[in-house]
Amino acid sequence: MALERSNMDTYYRAKELYVQGNLTESHKLLTNFIESQRGISGNAPAAAELTDAFNTRGHIHYRWVDFDEAILDYSEAIKLDPKFAVAYYNRGQVHYRLGHFKLAQVDLRQALSLQPSFPDAQLHLNQVEKDLNDHHEFNTQDPLHNDVPSSEGSAPSLHNDVPSSEGSAPSLHNDVPS
Repeated sequence: MALERSNMDTYYRAKELYVQGNLTESHKLLTNFIESQRGISGNAPAAAELTDAFNTRGHIHYRWVDFDEAILDYSEAIKLDPKFAVAYYNRGQVHYRLGHFKLAQVDLRQALSLQPSFPDAQLHLNQVEKDLNDHHEFNTQDPLHNDVPSSEGSAPSLHNDVPSSEGSAPSLHNDVPS
């Protein structure tokens, strides 16, 4: 029981450090928390935090321009919670940045199918589709991306409680839009 509390304290401290902008220390603690959860099953609250930990760590990788690791972490969050629209959105943003427009489209459409009132996802899906129509289809295959639904659709901008603004880089989300 004390070990579980210690693990949860690690998670909450990592989130606090993330909000404070200490990405290096937050990343270390998130990694510790993720590793501590391997092999533990049946703990629904810890599962939610684990999903969020992968999403947040993915956002850190995104901010560090380590896109392959970001995709892996967002994909892990999706594996843990296939209904986590924010992780699809975030992964779609990374794909967009990498020029994987079709994969971005798939993820953004999935985010919107899960969370229809997700304005950033709709905005970025519109941009992806415009880019696809303007013949900017590059790198449509990604070996790290093996859980894309077979239907087409998805787009750019990662969420982690960072508001987006016009003319700025895509934002990442770590919150689930309501």
